[in-house]
This record gives sequence, structure tokens and C-alpha cells, in this order.
Amino acid sequence: MWYIFNYFLIGVTFTFIVDLFLSMSQNNPKVKDISEDWHNEQRIACVILWPIGVIWFIASFIKNIFE
Repeated sequence: MWYIFNYFLIGVTFTFIVDLFLSMSQNNPKVKDISEDWHNEQRIACVILWPIGVIWFIASFIKNIFE
């Protein structure tokens, strides 16, 4: 039972971090389109599917470092 709670807690934390990054970088033209489409449906999906989001975030982060 605790693993379900931990899974959702990590998902909520990850979604909060994504929200924080999107709100901090709204002036960036690449992020502006994403932040306008970030609604509750996407937040719920991010909480449920956070492992995919983490992998995607890390891959994009590493890709941008080496550009």
C-alpha cells in the first residue's frame, strides 16, 4: 500500500518541479508554447506517468548540454 502512496507522492513532486520550471521560464520562446498548453489534464497525466517524464526530462537536459 505504501508503494502506491510513494509513487503518487513522487509524481506530485515531479509535476510541481515541472510547473516551477515552466513558470520561471515563460519568457523563453521555446517554453512559451508549452506553458500555454499545460493544464490540469497534463498535470494529472504527469503525476500518473512521471517515470516517462523523468526519462524525457533527463534526455532533453543532456541533449541541450551537448549542443
